Amino acid sequence: MDLRILAIAAKDIKILVRDRQAFAMLLAMPIMLIVILSFALQSTFEEEPLAFDLPVIDYDEGAPSQRLIELLHETDGVTTLAKPATTEANLREQVRDGDYPAALIIPKGFAARIDGGETAKLSVLIDFGEAVSGSVASTVVDRAAQQLIADDLPLGRAAISVATEGATSGGSREPDVYEQNVPGFAILAGFFMTMFVAGSILAEKFLGTFRRLMATPVTRSQVLLGKVLGAFAVGFVQMMLLFAFGYVVFGLSLGSQPFGIVLVTLGVVSAATGLGVLIAGFARTDQQATAFGVLIVLTMAALGGSMVPRFIMPDTMQTIALITPHAWAIDGYHEIIVQRKGLLSVLPHTAALLTFAAIFFSIGAWCFTYRMTPD
Repeated sequence: MDLRILAIAAKDIKILVRDRQAFAMLLAMPIMLIVILSFALQSTFEEEPLAFDLPVIDYDEGAPSQRLIELLHETDGVTTLAKPATTEANLREQVRDGDYPAALIIPKGFAARIDGGETAKLSVLIDFGEAVSGSVASTVVDRAAQQLIADDLPLGRAAISVATEGATSGGSREPDVYEQNVPGFAILAGFFMTMFVAGSILAEKFLGTFRRLMATPVTRSQVLLGKVLGAFAVGFVQMMLLFAFGYVVFGLSLGSQPFGIVLVTLGVVSAATGLGVLIAGFARTDQQATAFGVLIVLTMAALGGSMVPRFIMPDTMQTIALITPHAWAIDGYHEIIVQRKGLLSVLPHTAALLTFAAIFFSIGAWCFTYRMTPD
């Protein structure tokens, strides 16, 4: 890369880091929002069903399996429904379609394994796309199985293991409170870099340093790229630190392919810095740049799902939200963090973010003119 671009970027990074209070606020503000809103909204995101029907197919039909079904039926909020073995295929379809949160399969030989002092196995069918309700059902079955061992069988004679089995080849689920808020407010924080980009460009223009730079062998594009690169580096580090905070403090999962988070973040920071150039191209004063930046960033964040989850919005608003980079970004993060998909799943989202970045930067660079003082 051109050393002149790197020199301009390094200069801007030093200016920002030198102002320790401003640099600290870049991290403190989103962390504060993540912590406060996550605790405030936790019950809303993690609400569990208080009652549900649990279909049971008993292939064994022995005394232990019948006692297990009785224990489940005695559990508050659980209603067991006996199903014939011939309906297992249909039952899988019903769990997949959401008719039941889960179903229990008791295999043939359940009683024999218990009588022989072996480990008997139970299968709980769940839709992996409905992780919360499936987890509740699995826990209920496990507790009933352990109670069966403790109450009705000699100690140390046998054991029961409960395994969950997917009733579908894959589905989607809604994010929990941390899976929503950590990426959401990291995106919001990343886009607040637009004000830094716009303010830095306008400050150079009004202080007259652009004219001095232009007297050197530096082009307008090199100046803009240098300033964008400096903000890009700071924004990228900022967002990575926020994800690290979520991982360490809240146990946020980074999915099976954490590099997917890096790819989406590169797209987010590119779009944010491009938006900063766009604002600098239209704004005539620092005050205008700040006002435009706050208005645009907060509007995009609210519409795009950073501040309010998109899955609770009406379908029309969810579609309209795709005109914002925020919607593409948070969907990309959820592909990795929530749905546990691979790198290929985030490529469309990253491409969309880079497209936003290219459009913002191109329009901003075209509109921008170097003036010593505002009109």
